[in-house]
Amino acid sequence: MLPPQPLREADTTAPESTNADRTRVTNRWDLWRRRDSNAQEQAMDAVTRLAEVIESKPAATSLGLLAGTQVRTLDGLLPVEYLAPGDRVVTRSGAKRLQAVSVQLRKRVMLVRIRATTLGHDRPENDLLLASGQPVLIRDWRARALYGVEAAAIPVARLADGEFVVSELAAEARLYTLRFAENEVIYAEGLEVACPAAEMATSSPVPLSSR
Repeated sequence: MLPPQPLREADTTAPESTNADRTRVTNRWDLWRRRDSNAQEQAMDAVTRLAEVIESKPAATSLGLLAGTQVRTLDGLLPVEYLAPGDRVVTRSGAKRLQAVSVQLRKRVMLVRIRATTLGHDRPENDLLLASGQPVLIRDWRARALYGVEAAAIPVARLADGEFVVSELAAEARLYTLRFAENEVIYAEGLEVACPAAEMATSSPVPLSSR
C-alpha cells in the first residue's frame, strides 16, 4: 500500500494581474455596457413604434390596467387607481412624473390574464389582468422568435397561449391608462408595461370623480 499523500494547501493568493489581463477585463466591461445600452435603446424604440401604431388605429385598441394592479412608485407599490398626476412612478429610464391618468369604463371588454412568473422570475409577481391591447415589454426568447430582436413591446393579446396567458371576456371593466411626457415602461406587478406619451391618448378619459 502506498503511503498517504500529504494534502495540498489551497492557493488563495490572487494571481498578479498583467496589463493584458486588465485590457481584457476593460474590453469585456465595455462590451457589456454597449450590449446593455443597445438593449435599452431597442426597448424604447419598440415602445415608440408601438405607440405610433396605437395612435393610427385607436378604435381597434383597448389599453389599460385594472383596479388593484400594483404599480411601482417612489412611495412603494400603489394600486393604479390611487395614482394621480404629479406622482413619481418608477420606469426603466428612472423616476418619472405622471402627467395624466385616463379612466375608461368599458362594457364587454376583452382582457388577458398573465399567470404569475410566466414571463420570467416575478414577471409578473402575481396573476395580472390587462386590456388586450395593452403593450408589454418582452426581453426573452419570445422577442427573438417573433421579431428577431432582444426586446420588443407588443400588445399582450399576442402572447395568449390558452394556458399561461389567457384571454377573458369581462362584462364590464374600468381601465386605467398612465400617461407621461415621453414613452415610458413602468412596472405593474413586476411586469414591464409600456405607456405611450400623453399626447398619444387614444380615447377621452372618464372624469376621475366617477370612480
